[in-house]
Amino acid sequence: MVVKVSKPEINVREKISELDYGHVPYHKMPAGSVIQTKTYKQNSGWISTSSTTEVFTGVEFAISPKQVNSLILIEFHFPMTHTYSDTMIPTIRRQVSGEDQINFNTTSYHNGFINSTSNYQSIWLTEHDYPNTTNSVNYEVWFRSAGGGSVHLAHNGSAYRLKLTEIAQ
Repeated sequence: MVVKVSKPEINVREKISELDYGHVPYHKMPAGSVIQTKTYKQNSGWISTSSTTEVFTGVEFAISPKQVNSLILIEFHFPMTHTYSDTMIPTIRRQVSGEDQINFNTTSYHNGFINSTSNYQSIWLTEHDYPNTTNSVNYEVWFRSAGGGSVHLAHNGSAYRLKLTEIAQ
């Protein structure tokens, strides 16, 4: 017995024009897609310390991931750091719901350092993170002086830039 099935023709161009490209659901975005980017620029006064234990700089930026399994790329740029008498060591920490969950330091100079010099230097603090939540995630900059001398993460009159990017996985 032969069964003959007939389907109506599909007009591919018509179907493509029906798609709403401006509103792709986050869960349907392919891996590697940028889901959201947040940027912030802050004019700065002095951000200084002589503490040999990490202190909070007041520099922080938050993002609420759209997906639980997203990758967050963290980029903090301080274009005018300054040290005279000591080495400055910065780091990034993550907080979710007010709890310090991750200090990304895995080595003594995980995010680099600025050595003793009278010159102004620029530093990029970068990190990648899988916070595993859709709650607001706060990234903070902490720093310390290696030996107790005065160090400056930001110079008076400079501006720092912060960027958080959520990437679909």
